[in-house]
Amino acid sequence: MSTMDIVPVGPAGDRPGSGARLREFLFRFASPLVVLSLLAIWQLIAMAFAIPVYILPQPVNLITALPATGRTLFNGWAVTMMEASAGFIIGNVFSIAVAFLVTVSSTARAGIMPVALAIKSVPMVAITPLITLSVGFGHATVVTVAALVCFFPTLVNVSRGLKAAPRGAMDLFHIIDANPVQTFWKLRLPYALPYLFTALRITAPAAFGGAMLAEYVASNAGLGYLIQDGYSRFQFILVWQIVVLATVTTLTAFSIVVWFEKRVVDSKR
Repeated sequence: MSTMDIVPVGPAGDRPGSGARLREFLFRFASPLVVLSLLAIWQLIAMAFAIPVYILPQPVNLITALPATGRTLFNGWAVTMMEASAGFIIGNVFSIAVAFLVTVSSTARAGIMPVALAIKSVPMVAITPLITLSVGFGHATVVTVAALVCFFPTLVNVSRGLKAAPRGAMDLFHIIDANPVQTFWKLRLPYALPYLFTALRITAPAAFGGAMLAEYVASNAGLGYLIQDGYSRFQFILVWQIVVLATVTTLTAFSIVVWFEKRVVDSKR
């Protein structure tokens, strides 16, 4: 038997990769247990200290109220999800295009980056009323705010990633007379993918939160509006249900991006 036929094994005879599979298995089953434990602790604390419902309701109360609030929650979630998804797509696509522009043109970079930084420095809660004056009350403002929330993180990360291609590869593309678009698709973008997905892990949850913020200020639909309306009507159970639903949605959005990242980036290796 040659040395090529020998497969190294771990201390317990496991083949390479079994440790990673074990960690993945434990993580998959540990996460639900952690969530259930936190819910149990929440329930016990709320019961033991008799905490008022408007401060911290019991998880059991949130569940038992679902038959009465379920339709309202779903309709509001659907509106917010639609607006956040539109803002996420628009903001990221536009940001990638701008990142390409500032990468290939120093003049564009000098003109665009200071403006982008200035917009980023203004709190969204302050700029949302100004956006409402420009594009109108309702969906247009919410989508615009969600897009702006996504724009800057993606711009910074992708513009950095587009410069990550090795100098030798750039010289080769220059020698074969590749145009900027070919260089972007064939060389710069593959090297920028990890940076892009880093940005998407940030912007996917942020788009949903930005949409809810805009709905709170400048809309009469969606989860953000329902929070405001629920407080005004003293529907504290509904408000807490929205908080839980928004948390689950943002965590799911983050997980979906991570799932896509593993498949896209791994396929390029």
